[in-house]
Amino acid sequence: MMLFIATFILVVAVIWLETRSPLYFAYGANTNTRYFHERAPSAKIQGNAVLANYEAVMLEHMNVTPKEDSQVKGVLWTVSKKDLRELDKVEEDYDRIRVKVQNGKRTVWAEMYVMKRAEPKKPSPEYVTMVRQGYEENGLPTKQIEVPPPLQG
Repeated sequence: MMLFIATFILVVAVIWLETRSPLYFAYGANTNTRYFHERAPSAKIQGNAVLANYEAVMLEHMNVTPKEDSQVKGVLWTVSKKDLRELDKVEEDYDRIRVKVQNGKRTVWAEMYVMKRAEPKKPSPEYVTMVRQGYEENGLPTKQIEVPPPLQG
């Protein structure tokens, strides 16, 4: 009987893990609700989150890079596994990794994309506007989306 109960609990846990929606930490354009819902229709916002020991870098597209004692503020979403697979296709210049982020008082594991090769190109004004809208609508600091001086002008 105990073996049956243990097996049942294990099966329920596996089913629960397989069916729950993954968490996704977004920075840059994917903080913009309208834009992100076009890419991931299942997305549901879970609030803002903080990624420790990384810094945001605005290039042609936004990226994050490891940096001690820094942090990136972004948006935490739940997305369906189907939408996450679709994001893998459209985020072809990025690798998907798992990171720990702080969401309020809880620390959670989330999926996140990092640029494979970051090239110092100036972002388009339209891209910067879309990112700024996402940051403002979610109460995120726009300071982390500033274009570095060598790329301005």
